[in-house]
Amino acid sequence: MDLKSTIKRILDEQVDILTNPGVVDPELRITPTKPKSDNTTPKSDNTTSDSKKTEKIDVGYVDIPQILIDAYGIELVKSVYESQGFEVTDDNKVTGWGLPLPKQFMKAPSGNQKFGSPRGNNVHDACDYSADEGTPIYATKSGNVNYIETKEQNLKCGNGIGIGKNNFSTIYCHMKNKPSLSIGEEVSIGQKIGEVGSTGHSDGPHLHIKTKSKSGPFDNWAEIYSKLV
Repeated sequence: MDLKSTIKRILDEQVDILTNPGVVDPELRITPTKPKSDNTTPKSDNTTSDSKKTEKIDVGYVDIPQILIDAYGIELVKSVYESQGFEVTDDNKVTGWGLPLPKQFMKAPSGNQKFGSPRGNNVHDACDYSADEGTPIYATKSGNVNYIETKEQNLKCGNGIGIGKNNFSTIYCHMKNKPSLSIGEEVSIGQKIGEVGSTGHSDGPHLHIKTKSKSGPFDNWAEIYSKLV
């Protein structure tokens, strides 16, 4: 059996791990929640403890079998995985996720750009990545279009698109132009879906990206992208 056939067989065996949460060892994640004040029943002056909800999530990483690396070398094996639409991390794990922007724009969000930062009476449940206007935006996971927004609707996202598959759904906001895709249309991982802009509630060109699992939004940077850059 040739290398591509061998990897395809392994991917078929690992498909549940690569597409569904909770199959491999999960990592802890924090869902940002605004602490609620209680003016009627003060319990203690010591209210600085972490009141955030902690849950488990897994975005689907599996190890490349060592037998393949030994037989063919990591570079060849990686190239075959990538040719099948999968990303390979530096520690030789494979995932069905990709980066939404070219790597030079994937710096860890800071300040009010990061997940969980204060936003008035709420918190930022997404990640913002500054990039030049016109920078290509890529689908981070394959799926189907489940949401479209245009700047004419005068909503926060501006020109935006949502793509979902299984238990995950990702929305990409502030795009330069109206999405060219239609609701229900199939999208592949790594496919260009738009360009960075500053439509909607935006103070400069950037990509606002939010991914939800069945248990709510999670930190794209901490859970996915930091492992791919």
